[in-house]
This record gives sequence, C-alpha cells and structure tokens, in this order.
Amino acid sequence: MAQLTRSRRASAVVVFVIALALRAVFASEYLWAWDSVLYARAIVDFDVASGRPHPPGYLFYILLARAATLFTGEANAGLVLVSMIAGAATCAAGFLIGARIFGAAVGVLAAAILIADPLLWHYSEVAYPYTALALLSGSVGALLWRSVRRRRSRQSRHSRRSRSRKRRTRRTRSSLRTRLLSSARCGRK
Repeated sequence: MAQLTRSRRASAVVVFVIALALRAVFASEYLWAWDSVLYARAIVDFDVASGRPHPPGYLFYILLARAATLFTGEANAGLVLVSMIAGAATCAAGFLIGARIFGAAVGVLAAAILIADPLLWHYSEVAYPYTALALLSGSVGALLWRSVRRRRSRQSRHSRRSRSRKRRTRRTRSSLRTRLLSSARCGRK
C-alpha cells in the first residue's frame, strides 16, 4: 500500500485543476432540467413539502449551492459551480484512490478515465447533484476499503503475536523438558 506523499497530493491538485478547467469552458448558462429548476427554487426557499426541491431534499447539496450562489450571484451559476468542483474533485479522488490501492500508474489511468468520462463531464456542467453524489460515493468506498485494510492489518498482527507466543511457549516447554531430562539422567549416573 503506497502512502500519500507530497508529490501524490500535488498530482491530485493538478488533476483537479485540469478537470475543473475542462469543465468550466462548457458550463451551462441555463437550468438544464425540471429538477434543476427545483434546486434553484430551493436555494431561495427550501421547502420539501412544497416540492422545492423534490424529496429527499438534498439538504447538503442545497446548502453548498447557497454558499456558491453568494459568490456567483445567480442560482444556476451556484449550482453549476458546485457540480464542477465536485466533478473535478471526483477525478482527483479517483487518482488518489487508484494510486493508494494499486500504485501511481493505476491512479493516472483512473484520473484519465474520470476526466474523459462523458457522464461525469456532462453532469459537471449542469445543475444536478450527481457529481456530488459520485464524490461522496467514492469517498465512502475509500473509507470502507481503508477500515477493512486496517482491520485485516490488526488481525494479522494479532495472529502473528499469538503465533509468536505459541512458539515461545513451545520453546519454554521444550527447554524445560530438556532440563528435566538432563537432570534426571545426571541423577541416574
């Protein structure tokens, strides 16, 4: 398992910037679908009961979009900014996860695939939460992989310790047996 080095972090930043630059050029200027309209209305007045947005409400997505709208001044631009940043972060996370689990070459391949993926690219340019969900899903998967890896590491350390204890016990028993046998032989002579 490769560690997260300074050069890996720098490479992830480069992947993020490249992905963000490629997506910024094609950002949507208009609300893309009816759900985008509901998200935009929810930025101004969040009320799931009234259908702003539709259930389950996407609370964190709307909160992020509200914060982004403070910078952009328009609901669609704020929603698209969140989508672009989440899409670029998904590409960087794909690089880091691939590099961490399988090595740098796989990380670069994963980043290239995610940067060029038409669906990720498309949803990075419109007011839809799918890129944020992709980032969240990838991050949860990475955390689960990490926890399983740590558990296996702990179990293997525990089994190594128990094997070591067994060996020490055997050595102690065998040396005790040897001493007893040799003292018994010495006593017979």
